[in-house]
Amino acid sequence: MPTVTAFLFILVALGLNGQPASDLFWFNREMIEAGQWWRLLTGHLVHFSMPHLLLNGLAFYLLAGQIRKLAGTETLHRLLALLMSGTGLGLYLLVPAMIQYGGLSAINYGLLAWLALHDRNPLLARASGKGRSRLRVLFVALPVGLCALQWWQGLSVVPGLAAGDGPAVAWQAHLIAIILAVMVGRIVAPGSKREIVVAEPPKAGTAPEGNVAIPHRTPPLSTRRLDYE
Repeated sequence: MPTVTAFLFILVALGLNGQPASDLFWFNREMIEAGQWWRLLTGHLVHFSMPHLLLNGLAFYLLAGQIRKLAGTETLHRLLALLMSGTGLGLYLLVPAMIQYGGLSAINYGLLAWLALHDRNPLLARASGKGRSRLRVLFVALPVGLCALQWWQGLSVVPGLAAGDGPAVAWQAHLIAIILAVMVGRIVAPGSKREIVVAEPPKAGTAPEGNVAIPHRTPPLSTRRLDYE
């Protein structure tokens, strides 16, 4: 079963299980300090509502699928391990005010930041030199700016609720994941090292070494075959 599909299956299964799964897997500081260290990882897998789960699941499907396509399954595995463990541990050590946390959005922020910096990102491939560097900065600055907005507005993770109502967006987790992806992600999960080599067509009147060159002649228009798609 592909990694992305398996991950989504786990998310849906936990979401359908409701409160019992949430109580067992939330990032809960008191429970972690009592020895339930698995919550550092599993807190990313449970959500506050079904819309919360669906939005995060769709974003994960798009981002993780693109990374798997560009860099391979092994790179995706390493990146997920880094983001899930690093973000959970970062919240525990650096954000003592974070008592309870849940959701996959931080992992999605990290995947987005890593993908934005990948050399084979289609958007970056069209630029070169300073233009590519500026795009990299822009792609990382956008999610960081969104974190700042979340901190300023105190947005809720439940769509439709006003700021201050319901669980607030854990912008600290998003920021930690972005920093991990930018500073450590390229080391732990450097991406595909395969190079794409495009062979150039032989020039007119030349042939590979060891063969006899045959002069190139262009047939008259009346004898050419024209194909249209």
